[in-house]
Amino acid sequence: MSRIKKRLKFLPIHVVLIFSAIIFLFPFYYMVVTGFKTNQEFYDNTFAPPQEWSLNNMESLVTDHHFIRYFFNSAIVTSFSGILALVTSSLAGYAYAKMTFSGKGFLLSMSIAFTGIPPIIVVIPMYVLMSRMQLLNTYFGVSILYAGFLIPFSVFVLTSFFRSIPNELLNAAEIDGCNRFMRLTRIMLPLSKPVLTTVIIINGLWVWNELLIALMFLRSELKRTIAVGLAQLGGRFAINPTLVQAGALFVAIPIIVIYLIGQKYFVRGLSAGALKE
Repeated sequence: MSRIKKRLKFLPIHVVLIFSAIIFLFPFYYMVVTGFKTNQEFYDNTFAPPQEWSLNNMESLVTDHHFIRYFFNSAIVTSFSGILALVTSSLAGYAYAKMTFSGKGFLLSMSIAFTGIPPIIVVIPMYVLMSRMQLLNTYFGVSILYAGFLIPFSVFVLTSFFRSIPNELLNAAEIDGCNRFMRLTRIMLPLSKPVLTTVIIINGLWVWNELLIALMFLRSELKRTIAVGLAQLGGRFAINPTLVQAGALFVAIPIIVIYLIGQKYFVRGLSAGALKE
């Protein structure tokens, strides 16, 4: 009887959680069932699963809209900017967390403050700068811009986690002959897999879905990212709903796969660094 009472006690919470899960999963369900329908079937029965699953939209994305090319463009930009931001923020986070130098608190505060700057504020001056440096319409130029926006958040997260690593481990490594760089690469980074995975996933998700910078700085059609390609699926006077939803599914699948692969570390990394020394 007591067990039944306990279950009834948590029943409202379970109902709320199930209802919330349905709400959050519905957009993905809508995207899947719409992307594999024909337009006629979509207008006849909008929310039901397709009676015949059609791959016409996916074939159109590949053959007519160059989504495979856009996919690799996004993969290049996301990978390069993510690696650049991760390397830079790891070095900065180690310095802020475990080193003592003049102005450390001010520099860390400024780094964290930069997380609140929206990209649209600096787009025009960065466009002028990139134009003078002849980096417009290049993967390298866009990747540098993305890395600049990723570094403040990454520094904040990694600094918080690095502070939770006991100094005794670093002191023991120093006694064994490790210099500062070796302590970072052999001690701190291997212990930071959860938070590194979290940073990689969050940063990759932002770059993969970013539209404004990619639209302005990558003008060539052959260098467009997948987010720009998705935004341009809609026509000026009409939108093909099934094609757009198929494109959205095409964009979402890589991020979902990456999350599923790294979810063990991602969940642990969300709370990493919460405890201080």
